[in-house]
Amino acid sequence: MKIIICLDDNNGLMFNNRRQSRDSTIIDNIFEIIGSANLYINDFSADIFANRNVIKCNDFLEKCQKDDYCFVENADFEKHIDKINTIIIYRWNRSYPFDKKFNTDFLTSFHLESSIDFAGTSHDKITREEFLI
Repeated sequence: MKIIICLDDNNGLMFNNRRQSRDSTIIDNIFEIIGSANLYINDFSADIFANRNVIKCNDFLEKCQKDDYCFVENADFEKHIDKINTIIIYRWNRSYPFDKKFNTDFLTSFHLESSIDFAGTSHDKITREEFLI
């Protein structure tokens, strides 16, 4: 499975049960990357994927297969780490308040395959990193 997450400079994911930020350019970029592959999301992420072809279910991490993608914001993917073969991180390149943080220890068994910067609609610089197992 391939997971997609958005992080701030401190590896923060969420604050007070809300996403830290959002950017429509990231959503467009996700669909450029995944092509015709499945993208799984849960109810929490549904509003940013409105009118997009996604599979919405709250047990998406259980249903996601090897070549599928999961956009993860508030779900606990740690117990599924054995299924993950790719981690795509979009970095906001800003510091936001956070109370949920990405555990970077997961990246120790992955290697950085690529990193690119691009301008978003709400952020001057967004960095996309792709880690492979």
